[in-house]
This record gives sequence, C-alpha cells and structure tokens, in this order.
Amino acid sequence: MFSLIWVLPLAGLVLESFRCGGGAGALPRHWGLDNYVRLFRETLFLRWLGNTLLVGSVTAVVQTVFQLSVGYVLSRFRFKGRNFLVYLLILLSMLPGTLTLFIVNGWLREWNLTGANAPFGAIVYYAAGSATGYAVVKGYYDAVDRSIEEAAQVDGATQFQIFYKIFLPVGKPVIIYTMLMGFLLPWSNFAVVDAVLPGYTVADGLIWVFGSSLEDSFETFCARGVVISVPIVILCLLLQKYYIAGETIRALGKPLRPVE
Repeated sequence: MFSLIWVLPLAGLVLESFRCGGGAGALPRHWGLDNYVRLFRETLFLRWLGNTLLVGSVTAVVQTVFQLSVGYVLSRFRFKGRNFLVYLLILLSMLPGTLTLFIVNGWLREWNLTGANAPFGAIVYYAAGSATGYAVVKGYYDAVDRSIEEAAQVDGATQFQIFYKIFLPVGKPVIIYTMLMGFLLPWSNFAVVDAVLPGYTVADGLIWVFGSSLEDSFETFCARGVVISVPIVILCLLLQKYYIAGETIRALGKPLRPVE
C-alpha cells in the first residue's frame, strides 16, 4: 500500500508528460512528445541542466571535504570543547536551512555572490552548513580499530598520512554516499535556488519562463520532471549499495558492509 502511494504519483507524472492537446482523465487521449519538444525548444533547459551539474558537482566535493574532516577529528581526537561542539552541530542540524535563508541571502548580496556570481553564492550556502552532516562519517570511523592507527604511528606516519592512507580507503562507502547527497542538493532544493539562483537551475528555471501561465504549461513541467529524474535515477542505481550503507550508518551509528 505504501509503495502504491509513492509509485502512483510518479506514474501520473510520466503519463502527463506525454499528454497532448490538453483534456482530462487519468490516461491521455492523445499521446506525443510535444511537451518534450517544447521543453528543449522554448526554454533554456540544457543551460539550466549544465548549471545544475556544475553547482552539484562542486558542492559534492566541498561538502565531502568538510564532512570527512569534521567527522574524522571528532571520531579520533579528544580535546577541550569537543562535547560542546558535538552538541552544537547536532542542534544546528535539527534546524531547517530555510530558517535563515533570507538573512544569508542578504549577506550573499553584500559579498557580491548573487547575479553573475550566484553559482559561487549557492556553493558557499550549501558548503557553509555541510559540516553538520558529520555524523555519518564519524559513525563509520568510530568502528575502525584503533590498533591500525597505533601501528601506523609506530611506523612514523603523520596524522595526515594516517587519514589519507588508512581512513580514506576504508571510508569509500561513506565518501561516495556523502558526495551523492551533496550532488543531489541543487536538483530539488527550490527555496535556496529561487532566492540565490533565480532562473539558473532546473529546480525553478521553468517558473521564471512561464510565470503566470503555469497552468497552461503543466504538461511541460511534468516533462521536465521526467528528464531531470533520469540522471538521478541512473546515478542512484549505480551507487545504491553505498547509499544503503550510508543510510545504515545514519540509522544505527555503525557501518554495514555494502550489499553486493
């Protein structure tokens, strides 16, 4: 029953994208590719797609670096103020990002990170709060046996060498999961891109084109949803074992071997 609740709207999205000539009913009376043709001919969809790929790729790398660094430090080091930092990050992660969106947007305008520099502004916005997602990385590294780290220290390895040569290779599942989550942020986060990147990504590009004629372009919106879902679905299918491993760490606080 719950699967049907999820699948039926998706099926309706696909059916609506092939509806031609308007009309009502669950199934289109006339089928065709008119909505897809309109999507590519009358809009800058390919440009929006490229912009989204750019912002998503850079965000994935920056977010992964931050989360790996914070997760590793909180997992393997003990220092004054560590517990306070952990509780603070947990508290910040519970607050919705849109809560301070307008204030942050004002700062980005003052720093000239909107307009032509909006892509950098979006990356700064996503990266600024990325460290609050450290828990997945920390949960994975907590399970690494400390004897491996101590053996490397005896052999004269520096702390960075231990992180680079030991923890990065064993953390492959959580690294890929973190990059995947960062990459998906700009695709559907309408509130952020509408405030920082209006008309720049696939999340809100069509709204800026059609505006008040949104109802007349509903089928085109559905076609957009189908097109942008294809690369995301393919990416998630290819990396699903790492996604499952990452979600397991989030739920249980410890790693689960990826399902082959």
